[in-house]
Amino acid sequence: MKEPDESADLAAHCREETPALKEQIKKLKELYPPDAGWLANELALHQIALEARNEELRSAREELAAELARRERMESALRKSEESYRTLFETAPDAVVIVDLNLHIVGKNSAAFSLFGYTRMEELEGKTILDFVVPGEHSRALQNIKEFREKGYIQNLEYTLMRKDGTLFPAWVRASLIRDPEGTARNIMMVVRDLSEMKRLEEQLIQSQKMEALGTLTGGIAHDFNNILTAIVGYSSLLQMKLEKDSPLASSVEGIIASSEKASFLTRQLLLFSKKGGMSAGPVDLNSIVRKAEHLLLRLLPHNIGLSFIPSPEELIVTADSTQIDQVLINLAVNARDAMPEGGSITFSTTVADMDDEFVRAHGFGTPGRYALLTVADSGKGMDDKTRERIFEPFFTTKERGKGTGLGLSVVYGIIKGHKGYIDVSSSPETGSTFRIYLPLT
Repeated sequence: MKEPDESADLAAHCREETPALKEQIKKLKELYPPDAGWLANELALHQIALEARNEELRSAREELAAELARRERMESALRKSEESYRTLFETAPDAVVIVDLNLHIVGKNSAAFSLFGYTRMEELEGKTILDFVVPGEHSRALQNIKEFREKGYIQNLEYTLMRKDGTLFPAWVRASLIRDPEGTARNIMMVVRDLSEMKRLEEQLIQSQKMEALGTLTGGIAHDFNNILTAIVGYSSLLQMKLEKDSPLASSVEGIIASSEKASFLTRQLLLFSKKGGMSAGPVDLNSIVRKAEHLLLRLLPHNIGLSFIPSPEELIVTADSTQIDQVLINLAVNARDAMPEGGSITFSTTVADMDDEFVRAHGFGTPGRYALLTVADSGKGMDDKTRERIFEPFFTTKERGKGTGLGLSVVYGIIKGHKGYIDVSSSPETGSTFRIYLPLT
């Protein structure tokens, strides 16, 4: 223990700085004799040490509180970042698949479950991404995986992938590594986009461009050929007028004229397909056109084919050439008749159809607006996709040689296009065919 005189000055300073200690020393002096001043000095020293320790603890508490606040801010920012990532992951329109470095699937977003037809991660246990690639593309996929391991990413690859139910779809794929903060590769993120709709729209665009090119070519040829036929018919008629009735050449001239008239009919059909046939359009009620044509159509059909018409309850006023619309109805009825050699039924119906942006995106054709919809449905043998894609091409036919020109549906296509309308067909083998014609309402 320190002697009283060794810490007298320090004790005096402490007594000045700590009023509470003065009161304690006063009480001690009452309890102890005058020579006990050393005890007061010792207590003062302990009080100084205690206050210094308290200051250290207060400073440590402030630092700890600041550190806890900083960590809380960091954790909050991390939670928000994770929530944002999870939201982006789950709401991404493309399928996102997380696989480990051995290509086993360890995670998927909602779009991926929907695209591949799964509902639970347990169903994917033990599966690798190669299980979804068609066998014929495995070797190419393995080569791409090798390239990925070298570069750390791949992009703009197209594959044919399989869903859970075995159906196939074209897909666009890109992949990149997921690394931890130290830069070590942990997983692989693959983005898969279903190209089915894009491929369908591409095919529709190609078909539309092909039909447009065919129309331009056909129109030019038909126009020039029609000019030649006009001269042939004219000269043949003059020759016929100069020949005697009993002339041996009279029958030959009649044959030339008859053949020229048949050829002229074909050129008129080709001009209708190419939209160069000319028309006299005006406001007409589509229901009235179909009703008037119904009696003519009945004469074209055998007794074993039934014909019915379901009109719209309201008038459907369109700007059209009635004669050309009659031609459309006749050609579609004849086409349906030929598809039902053993009998069946044909149904004409009309209604109002509204095309909006969603309709245009889904069907790949049209301009938003209100249309008169004419539907012609038959119960015939139907057609496969390859046939359906070509039915509007001029001279394309599935009939036996000599039983059709292959221009019937081409003329329908050309007339509808000439009326700024649209035509669509749905069919499959043994289920009949349905033609839908959209004409802008006036």
